[in-house]
Amino acid sequence: MPGLKKIENLSALDARGVSRALKVLRREAPSWNAPIVSFIAVQHRDPFRTLISCILSLRTKDATTAAASTRLFARAQTPSAIVALSPKTIERLIFPVGFYRTKARVIRGICRDLIEKFDGRVPDEIDALLTLKGVGRKTAERMVLELRDKLPEAAPTAPAIPTLNAVEEDVLSALINLGYQRAPAEKILAAVVKEGSGKSFDQIFRAVLGRLSK
Repeated sequence: MPGLKKIENLSALDARGVSRALKVLRREAPSWNAPIVSFIAVQHRDPFRTLISCILSLRTKDATTAAASTRLFARAQTPSAIVALSPKTIERLIFPVGFYRTKARVIRGICRDLIEKFDGRVPDEIDALLTLKGVGRKTAERMVLELRDKLPEAAPTAPAIPTLNAVEEDVLSALINLGYQRAPAEKILAAVVKEGSGKSFDQIFRAVLGRLSK
């Protein structure tokens, strides 16, 4: 993906780097929850395929997500099969989804976690899904909705941010899918929101990413 190499060193982003990251984010598809994921969930009834498609769909158009999912699952259909692929192979299979290099690493990490923590199966509880590195709350909630058509009545522990509006959720999802850990991202996002440092996606994203990159 053109321009992605410029923002791969996320730990050393300066003001110019943040601007480049925003430029790449704006260039991707505006929808976080592409309808293609619902289609895949209904068509295949496979929680693993649905989860990986959710990751691929973030900031990516439906057609691109569908094609990438088809190529990836034609090659590997289980967590162990995907872990056996090299990151470069996964990148090639899912290109040109948004942040395909980051997503390739995230997908392999999720597959390892599924194998080590859940015997290769996708959990159906939000809290369990959130233990998978790279899965944010929005993706976890989407998974539960797709698999159950409803959310669990209550989570045993409260999230770091009790309520997020749509813009704040998008910022958090963007950060997680750029490779940042959910807990510190949520903590800084909560501080930025409380301070009123911004209201638009760009303003909040710049403020949070700037602090995470220090």
